[in-house]
Amino acid sequence: STLLASSAASDVYKRQVKNGRLSKLVGTVVGLLNIRMVGEASKTGTLELLQKARGQKKAIKAAFDELIKAGYTGGHITIAHRNNDKFIEQFSALIREKFTHASIEVLPTSGLCSFYAEEGGLLMGYEI
Repeated sequence: STLLASSAASDVYKRQVKNGRLSKLVGTVVGLLNIRMVGEASKTGTLELLQKARGQKKAIKAAFDELIKAGYTGGHITIAHRNNDKFIEQFSALIREKFTHASIEVLPTSGLCSFYAEEGGLLMGYEI
């Protein structure tokens, strides 16, 4: 499964809307309210909003909650991020609190992933 947690930058939402990956209404609302969103890739390639959170602590909890809801039980997880070491550190600590033997691989985004993740965003792939 794949999960996306975004930065709070409104340009992220504008680009997602422009590329048809996020509805215009959702993009406008989250951009105006400076909300971080947690979503997943749909089968059609659009971004499906799962949760929205104001602030980094709430975004970390929302991403973790969605990971658990999707069926993650402590297997391998790969997190690609664009300049968001603080989120990675806190998120990884939360995972290891519950799943001490989890295998967490952290990579910087590159190419097209950097384009969609934008500054501060991240993409996760994990075993369920």
